[in-house]
Amino acid sequence: MIKQRWGLVLHAGVLMVAFIYSNEVFSQNSRTAIPTTSMERSSSLPEPITNAAISGFTKNEKAHIYTFDGLDSTLKLSGINKRCYRVNVQDSNDVLRLPDLPDTLGKIAASATRIGTKSYIIGGYHIYADGSEKSSKLIHEFDLLRDTFTTKNIELPLPIDDQVQASWNDTLIFIIIGWYDATNVRYTQIYNPKKTRGI
Repeated sequence: MIKQRWGLVLHAGVLMVAFIYSNEVFSQNSRTAIPTTSMERSSSLPEPITNAAISGFTKNEKAHIYTFDGLDSTLKLSGINKRCYRVNVQDSNDVLRLPDLPDTLGKIAASATRIGTKSYIIGGYHIYADGSEKSSKLIHEFDLLRDTFTTKNIELPLPIDDQVQASWNDTLIFIIIGWYDATNVRYTQIYNPKKTRGI
């Protein structure tokens, strides 16, 4: 069984959508009205997933939730994967399997932040057969309009997982504290998606 570190674990086997923030969770400039005061069952994924990176986006006036990588219901090393899905919050029949995360191995404890029409899946960690863990320095750019990963090559100065992420003014991503291989991290990394390379 996979050892669970500290941090938030989201089980998205059946998506339970709680809109406790504003509509900006999905689109800063969207005129689409999304309920903000209720929790309701919306759609089911094809499989239970935990420790996935999650992002939201509204396109064609429909709200979608995206899951990237994670751990399946076996909770075993072999269950760590690169699978990704798009789920239409308003239509339970609209669930799409996306291209796999473009990484060498599956990983868990990554985080996703949306800037404009792109979602950035940052960090996470791999677990090897001997039980050792390796934090990832990769940032994967996902095009939310085309439902595919771009070929942009982005690397963090410091590999990270189990981090806190926040966006500022729809321009910068702050990657705050976290975990690097076997130790806690006290640094903040800032990524500007407008840069052509790196941080």
